Amino acid sequence: QPPLLPAADLLGRLLLDLYFATAGAGTSEFLQAWRGYGVLFPFCAVLYIVHLAIIRVAAHTVKHRPRSSRMVLLASNANVGGPATAGALASSKAWSSLVSPSILIGQFGNAVASFIGLAFYHVARRVCGGG
Repeated sequence: QPPLLPAADLLGRLLLDLYFATAGAGTSEFLQAWRGYGVLFPFCAVLYIVHLAIIRVAAHTVKHRPRSSRMVLLASNANVGGPATAGALASSKAWSSLVSPSILIGQFGNAVASFIGLAFYHVARRVCGGG
């Protein structure tokens, strides 16, 4: 491996991140979204903080089992990013035995959350007087 390859890889990734961050930040759509959905950003922050707290508690309860911490990490990734990102994480970390379970738990989460979301919609609709 050439000696500059790790540094070049890091620099390339940082420049790509900078490009993607600046490509969308200066547009008027970004400012409109911030004005129109500004309340959504604090809600998401609270959502992810609560998720992180639950994951930290779960990781603490299984910390004596080395493989279980991997499962907690993949379950968290499946909850936040979906089955595709959980499978990609397992694959990138060379946890080949956990690729299929991480994708399956992500799919299971999507199926369960769909029914919970529909039930919540119907309850909220009745509570708010929508019929």
